[in-house]
Amino acid sequence: MSYFLAFLLRETLMSKRVICVALLLALGPACPAPAAGNKQLEVFSWWTSGREAVALEALFKAYNHKNPGVEVRNAGITGGGGLAARPVLQTRLAGSKPPDTWQTHSGHELLAHYVWQRERRIWLKRWHG
Repeated sequence: MSYFLAFLLRETLMSKRVICVALLLALGPACPAPAAGNKQLEVFSWWTSGREAVALEALFKAYNHKNPGVEVRNAGITGGGGLAARPVLQTRLAGSKPPDTWQTHSGHELLAHYVWQRERRIWLKRWHG
């Protein structure tokens, strides 16, 4: 039982990394540099129009000011307030090709779509060998 609790804690902490990356992108100075050799940060969101897009560009500008050697790549998906983006993101995550960071809502959406789904896949893989 202790292995299960340790696994659950580790996986929960890993999922919080997604939230932390988004916060660090906004805060800038505490944000770690991308992995060695990677000079690009891919940000996946559905903030593609109006004031949302302006706000996202302001975040990119602040990040670029503090990290001039890193290109921020906006991987935004237009349409439906995230309805078009979520299936694309799910496909990328299932194919082990996640963006560096992505937009999500905290709470149920984060847990149901990303944390619990990942845990379920890991446990099913282990159970079925």
